[in-house]
Amino acid sequence: DAVVEMEDFSLDSDMGLARDMELELDMELEPLADLSLNSIVPNRGPVTGGNEITIVGTGFSEDVVFAVDRIRCISVEIINASRAKCVVPEGFGEGLAPVTAYAERMIDGEVTPQQGLLEEAYTYYIPLSVDQLNPTRGSSQSDTRVTIVGTGFTEETTVVSFGGIRASSVELLPNGTLSAIAPPHAVGYVDVTILNENGQVDLDDGFYYYERLELNALSPAASDLEGGVEVILSGR
Repeated sequence: DAVVEMEDFSLDSDMGLARDMELELDMELEPLADLSLNSIVPNRGPVTGGNEITIVGTGFSEDVVFAVDRIRCISVEIINASRAKCVVPEGFGEGLAPVTAYAERMIDGEVTPQQGLLEEAYTYYIPLSVDQLNPTRGSSQSDTRVTIVGTGFTEETTVVSFGGIRASSVELLPNGTLSAIAPPHAVGYVDVTILNENGQVDLDDGFYYYERLELNALSPAASDLEGGVEVILSGR
């Protein structure tokens, strides 16, 4: 009887294992939803690429190829059937770009291509950088117009400050440089900050405020044509 019980137990175990395998097989064979894209987070990044984005949609699997501006992602991580991570490739230039997903699926015994597309879903931008300020000094008592040379400038959203005081006017010039008016400030060196959605640049001691020279009197006020006369200047 004990042998029979052992055989029965073994048979029951085998049947249970078979049922588990059938269940796993059914789960594996469950068809994926059609491939589609819904959103990209974040939806902008530097034109140099290398940043990570999350792609939200349906029908994701390991065989899906993701691309930004028709350039294949550097690497892809499938989180689940509706979410994936992509390391963005380097772009052709700044501006809007499409995001695509492509896969070939076996449907009704035939290989069928599927594609998800989001037009103008991702924005490549040029990172903010500053190469030069001109001039690098100005009067402590009046406004000074400063030209800023660099990349990644925007006219409506770029903020420039001198010593923590916001520039009164910021203008993007046709040649791509930025013009800002440095407000009056106490004498000495101050930090300059340039900030917009493309980044932030901090220039330590980037601008110097000097006390404006004032001349009040000359003594004597005239001399003969031969010159050589000592003149005393009065002012500050």
